[in-house]
Amino acid sequence: MWPRHTGDFSMFRVYAGKDNKPADYSAENVPLQPKHFLPISLDGVAENDFTMVFGFPGRTNEYLPSRAMQLIVEGQDPARVGMRDAALKVIDGYMRKDGQIKIQYAAKQASTANAWKKWIGEMQGVRATGGIERKLAYEKRFTGLVQASPAFRNEYGGLLDSLNNLYNDLAPYAVARDYYTELVRNVEMFTLANNLVNLLQETRAAGEDQYPALREKFLASAQTSFKNYNLDVDRDVATALFDLYFKEVPSNKIGGEAYQIWMETNKDGKTTANKLYSQSALISFDALKAFVERPYATVATDIWKDPATRFLIGLRNGYAELVSKPHDAIQSDINRLQRRYMQAQMDVLKDRRFYPDANSTLRLTYGKVDGYAPRDAVQYDFMTTLDGVMEKYKPGDYEFDVPEKLRQLHAAKDYGQYGQNGKMPVCFIASNHTTGGNSGSPALDGYGNLIGLNFDRTWEGTMSDINYDASICRNIMVDIRYVLFVVDKFAGAKHLIEEMKLVHPKKAKVVPMRKKAA
Repeated sequence: MWPRHTGDFSMFRVYAGKDNKPADYSAENVPLQPKHFLPISLDGVAENDFTMVFGFPGRTNEYLPSRAMQLIVEGQDPARVGMRDAALKVIDGYMRKDGQIKIQYAAKQASTANAWKKWIGEMQGVRATGGIERKLAYEKRFTGLVQASPAFRNEYGGLLDSLNNLYNDLAPYAVARDYYTELVRNVEMFTLANNLVNLLQETRAAGEDQYPALREKFLASAQTSFKNYNLDVDRDVATALFDLYFKEVPSNKIGGEAYQIWMETNKDGKTTANKLYSQSALISFDALKAFVERPYATVATDIWKDPATRFLIGLRNGYAELVSKPHDAIQSDINRLQRRYMQAQMDVLKDRRFYPDANSTLRLTYGKVDGYAPRDAVQYDFMTTLDGVMEKYKPGDYEFDVPEKLRQLHAAKDYGQYGQNGKMPVCFIASNHTTGGNSGSPALDGYGNLIGLNFDRTWEGTMSDINYDASICRNIMVDIRYVLFVVDKFAGAKHLIEEMKLVHPKKAKVVPMRKKAA
């Protein structure tokens, strides 16, 4: 959420052999000497400055039909947000009361909250910019041009309607799929049960003689999981999610076996969770170890008797048959028509500039430094400073505590060469089209110098995966001067700064191009 004050970065030194080539670890290795490295600008950014980000983002889907966008923001996002909202309320409550749980669940809470926040912003952003209405208007124009041309009508007539109708068919399966995915993801006992089922399936495929080796691999992973596991937290998360899942997902998308167990426990999340967490072998590492260290045949039989694995298997089988199979069949047809629709848009709308969706390969995106107005009477500036970090400071709070040395540097305004007009810039925003996977991507200025590191998007702009709108879509970057300030002044690692090439491009004399002789 902008204004953001997270100075998010990591720094690594890359070593090579003495011949400057990749090498196994050795005390004789030396720092890699690359063919090129980025000079670092100390001049910072100003409004409307050019910015370019390059990296390996995941996926965007800018060219979906209107029904697909509607399904995402009115069906799938609300389902996912609802499930994670319930889980996060439980986890956050425990973390604020118990220091040990705070340590155990900090990373899990952050991971869960990251996508949860993104989906909320996606829904709000599409609504705020009239994304669905714009998409419908776009489709009306596309259809009009198709109908006006006999050739296009023959090639693409009815294509868009067919695609939107397929999304109508997909909708109930897609929503049920997300409810199931969130349930098994957020209930950690189900993750363990899933892994246990997979262990037996792998053994069946590899041969019973492979069970001891596969079991040891499974136990090593499980032991790691239990180090950051609290039974009370997981039970209460399960209680909340069971009630929500069975309320929102129709029984014909759950399956008879799982629904039978739900009825056996009075259709009550707490009753169901209490049964699972009091009688299952998955409640502790020692109990799980004892369960799987018996002969394979015994484990394969008794897995059906354990309440947690029995419930998980029932849910899993019902999901595979009643949700996943029909979902994937419809999705296959959608993928085929989506390719044709993409070609149709490029053929029919000759006046539009098409740029490729992100697909996990190297991608460049350019924009400009700019604030934005997310809602009525609110205008955001393009930069945050260390002053804002101190305004959010809450001693002892796991989110907003600030180290004493950083507070001292702020009080003395000891920013060295990295400050600007008595302030210490922390983050800035621009209109680059980024997505998940762009974290850590370098941000360059118009001179090819490093000015920041991309690490997030503004909340209102997270819809950019399906609905990029330059009016509110902003990527968030930590200002490279803040990185240098932390390394130098806070960490006392000035020797690292001395190895870098610091430049002042905006202060350099610009030599005009000479005119060619007539």
